[in-house]
Amino acid sequence: MSWPDTAVGDEHDVPVHDDWRMANPAIMTFWVGPGLPEIALYDALRKKRSDVVLYPMCDLADIGIDGTKIGIDVKSYSSAAVLGKRFSAGIGGLLSFRRRIVAVPDFWLQSDRDYLRTASAVSKNKDGIEFKSVSQVAEAFS
Repeated sequence: MSWPDTAVGDEHDVPVHDDWRMANPAIMTFWVGPGLPEIALYDALRKKRSDVVLYPMCDLADIGIDGTKIGIDVKSYSSAAVLGKRFSAGIGGLLSFRRRIVAVPDFWLQSDRDYLRTASAVSKNKDGIEFKSVSQVAEAFS
C-alpha cells in the first residue's frame, strides 16, 4: 500500500526446481505485509538513535526505545474502530513500557483522516496508550 503504482522490471529466466514452494497468500497478508512498516520505522529510528531495539524483551512491543521508557506497537488494521476495540480489552506487552504508542501506517490515514481519533476514542486510551502515525513517531523520536 506504500507503493500503489506497480512497476514492471526486467524478466529473468529462472531454472525451475522441484523443491521450490510458493508462500501461502495468507502469510503475505497477515505476517509479511504488516511487518514491513515495523521494519521501516525501526530502520528510520535506528539511523538517528542508538537506543532503539526491534522486538524488545521477547516481542513485548515491536520497537523499544531507551530500555522500557518507550514501547511502540505498529498495527495495520483497515478499521480504526476494530483497532481501538482490540486495545480497549487490554494493551498486552505495551504495559511493560512507561510510554505506550500504537503506530499506524500512514496509508490508512490517507483513506480515513479521523483514523487516529477514532481508534483513540474506541480504546478509551486504555492504560495510557497513544495512537500516532508511523511518520509522526519517526519524526518525534528521530
